[in-house]
Amino acid sequence: MAVEQDIAKAATPARDGARQMALQAAIEKGGSSCASLLRRWAKERRPYRGQVFEVEEVEEAVAAAEATAAQSQSSSAAESSGKATATPNAFGQTVLIQAKGWPTPELLEGAVSTAGALGPLGKELTKDSARLALLRGLYEPGNADSKSPCWGKAKHPDLQVVAGSSSTRISAHKAMLSAVSKMLHCKFCGSFGDAGETEIDASDFKEVAVRAAVEFIYTGKARLAVADVGSLCCLADFWECPLLADAVERCWKSLPIVYALEVLASLDQDAHVPAAMLGALQRSLEANFSGIADLLNRHQAGLGVLPSSEQVANCWRFVQELLVLLERLEPDAMERLRKWLSDEGELQSATESFMMAVVKAAAQRGNDELKRISKRRFKAWLPEAMLSRIIAQLIIGKREGDSTDIRFCDAAGQPQRWLQWTHWGGPTLEAVFEAYLQLLGFARQAEAASDAAAAAGLTPAAEAGAVDKFPLPLHSGFAVALVDEAFRDHRTNSVWEMIERRSHEETLPAVEEAMQVLARHTLQSRKLPQGVPLKVVLRVMNEAVSRSPASAVQINGPGSLAGVYEQKGSDTFVRAAAPLVLRRVVRTTGREAINIVWKGIPSEDFRKSLADWKVQQPEDDEHLDVPLAVALSASQDPCDLGGNWWLRASSGKFQQDASFQIRLHSIREAEAMACRTALAAWASTGGSLLGLEEAARKESPKEVALPMLCQAAVRDMAPPVLSATDAPQGESTKAVEKQSEADVNAKAADEKIQTEEDDIGWQEAAKTFDAVAEELCRVLKEAQKASADERRRLLQKKRRIESAPDFVAAVRRLEMPLGST
Repeated sequence: MAVEQDIAKAATPARDGARQMALQAAIEKGGSSCASLLRRWAKERRPYRGQVFEVEEVEEAVAAAEATAAQSQSSSAAESSGKATATPNAFGQTVLIQAKGWPTPELLEGAVSTAGALGPLGKELTKDSARLALLRGLYEPGNADSKSPCWGKAKHPDLQVVAGSSSTRISAHKAMLSAVSKMLHCKFCGSFGDAGETEIDASDFKEVAVRAAVEFIYTGKARLAVADVGSLCCLADFWECPLLADAVERCWKSLPIVYALEVLASLDQDAHVPAAMLGALQRSLEANFSGIADLLNRHQAGLGVLPSSEQVANCWRFVQELLVLLERLEPDAMERLRKWLSDEGELQSATESFMMAVVKAAAQRGNDELKRISKRRFKAWLPEAMLSRIIAQLIIGKREGDSTDIRFCDAAGQPQRWLQWTHWGGPTLEAVFEAYLQLLGFARQAEAASDAAAAAGLTPAAEAGAVDKFPLPLHSGFAVALVDEAFRDHRTNSVWEMIERRSHEETLPAVEEAMQVLARHTLQSRKLPQGVPLKVVLRVMNEAVSRSPASAVQINGPGSLAGVYEQKGSDTFVRAAAPLVLRRVVRTTGREAINIVWKGIPSEDFRKSLADWKVQQPEDDEHLDVPLAVALSASQDPCDLGGNWWLRASSGKFQQDASFQIRLHSIREAEAMACRTALAAWASTGGSLLGLEEAARKESPKEVALPMLCQAAVRDMAPPVLSATDAPQGESTKAVEKQSEADVNAKAADEKIQTEEDDIGWQEAAKTFDAVAEELCRVLKEAQKASADERRRLLQKKRRIESAPDFVAAVRRLEMPLGST
C-alpha cells in the first residue's frame, strides 16, 4: 500500500539537534506566522540565521513546538481553579474539552503501529516529536478553537464507528482507539473472533459525541455543545477511556452552574453516567441553588449578615441566565429536567428553596420582575408536584402546617403580589387549574378555622372571616389564565372535562368567569378553542347567545298571543302573522303623567315598577289602551321577565299566568355570524354540530336559538354548488337547478310557522336520509349484476354506509315523534 507523503516524511531520521532546537525556539516565539515563513524560506532555499533548512526539518520543529505547547496547556489547566468558558454560537453554548498529558505513550505507539501497517517506516522513531508528527499525519483535524464544532477525519482508516440514530459512519484506526480504550483494546488486540471486524457500534450515543471523542483521541481536544457533554461522558464510560473521562470530568466540574443544569437536562435517568460524576454535578447544583436562596432570603428579610449589592446582582444575573437557557431547551430536554427534579433528594429541596426565594424577592422588586420570572419556560422546568409544594409553602408562611397562618392579603388588605405568579405563565391548563383549586382550598380552610375560632369565643364574631378571604381579582386572574391555556394547547379535552365536572360539584368562580370570557371572545374574534369538549362548548355558546341582542323572540302562551315576534325597534317586536306588538313602555312622571292601574293588578306592584312590557294591537296607544298582556318589569331584555306576566281575561280583569313566557328565538345577524363561524371552525377540528344541537335541545327543550345556530353552521360548512359557468359540460343545468331548489327551500324554511321552525333539525335529518337512501339504491342495483367478488365488495360498502354516524343519527331523529326531544 502506498504511504501518504506526509506520513512517510514524518518517519525520516531526525536532523541535527542544534538545528532542530533553533527552529523550535523560533516557532515557539513567533507562532504560526513564523512557521509559515520558515516553510516558505525552506522551499525557496533561503537561509535563516546563516543556515538553509529542509522543509522536513521545519515540519519536525513545528510538531515539537506544538507538543510542548499542548503539554504546557494541559498542565496549566489541571492546576488552574478557574471556570471552563462556554462560548455562545448559533447552535447553543460550546465548551472545549482538553486532555491532560496528551499524547500518551500508548497513543504514540498506536500511531507507529498504524503507520507501519500502511508502509515501511524509518529506523529512527525514538523521539516523541517524530512520533507526534506521525500521529498528526494520521488525522486531518477540524478547528477545535472555532466557536462551533468543525470535525476532522482520519486518513487511511481501517475502522468505521457507527454513531447516532442515523447510523452515521465515522472513520478511525483500530490501534488508535485501542490505545486509549480498555474495552476496544480487549476487542481488537485479544484472541476473540471479532478482532478482525472493521466496524463498531456506538449508535446509542449522539453522533456529535462520537465525533468529539474521535477528534479528542487524535488531537487531544474537541469542542462541542454543552448539551452534548453528558453524552460524551457516557461514551467515555462505555469505552472505558480514562483519558477522555478525566478531561470531561474536569470540564464538567468547572462549568458555570447554569450550563451544568443544561448538562443534566441532556441526560436520561437510565444513562450510563459514572455515579461519582453525576453526584458531583448534582451536589454542585444543590450548593448553588441553596446559596442563591439564602442570599435572596437574607436580603429580603434584612436579617443576619446582609449580602452585598454585588452578590444580589449576581443572583439576579443567574436568574436571567437560567431563563435564557430554559428558553432554548428543546421539549425533550425540558422533560428530562423535570424527571430529575421529580426525584426526592437534596437537589429537589434546593430547587424548591431557590424558586420560593426568587418568587418572593421578585414580588418585592415589583411587577416587572415578577412578570419576568412568570414566563412560561421559567415554570415549565418544574414538576407540577413541585409547583404545588412551592405554592403551599408560600401561602402558609412561616408556620408550615398551621392553617391560621394562611395569608392572601398584606397588612393593607391588598392581595399579596406574589399570588399573580400562580396563574401567570401557565405552564399548562392542568397546572393552572390545580393551582386554583389548591389556593381555593387554603382559603376555605382558613375561613373555616376563623369561623370555628369565633364560634368558640376565641375571636370576636366581627373579625371572623374578615381576613384570609380569597381575593376577587385572583378569581379573574385564574379565569383569564384558563382561557389563555385553552387557546395555547389544543390537547386539553380530558382536562376540560375534569374542569367541567368539578364546576358542577362545587362553586368555582374562576371557571364561571372563564366561560364568560370565552363567550365574549367568541363574539369578538369568532373563535373557540380547539379540542374543547362538547359540554364546555354548549356552556360557552349558551353564554354567548344570552349576551347577544335579540333579533326575534318567541312567546309561549295562549294561541292568540303565541308566535315569533321580530325586532322592529330598540324596544319593539312585531308578530307578522295576525299582527301584534310587544313593546317596552317607560312610565311617565310629573304632573302630566298618565299611569293607569288595570283591574286585577295589585296597585302596590304597579307603583314599584318603572316600566312595563305590553302585548298590544299595532294600532293601540302604548300608554292609554288596555294591553292584551302586561309584565311589570323595568328590564330591557324581554326574555328576562320570568313569570311576571298578567293576561287580560274575557271579563277584562287581569290574571297572573306563569305559563306565559318569552324566549329568545334568534340573535342579531352580526353576533349570529360570529357564533356560526366559531362553531364551524370548532366542528372542522373534530367537534360535532349535530351532537351539540341535540345536547342543546335536551338541556333546554323550549330554547331554539342555539339549535338554529348549529343548523346554520352546518349549512355554512356544506361545499358550494358549482355555477353554470364553472360546472363541467352536461352538469351545469343540473347544478343550477339544485342551487335554485336549495334557495327556494331555504326561503320557504324562513317563512314556516313556529312548529316547523322548531323542526329544522328534522328536515336536515330527512335530507341526509334521502341522500344515503339514493346511494344505497345505487349500490344494490350494481350488486344485482355483479360477480361474486364484486358483490361481496359492494355489500361491505353497503354495511359501511348504513353504519355511518351521520346516517344513524338521522334515522334516530326521524324516528322521534314530532316535537319530542
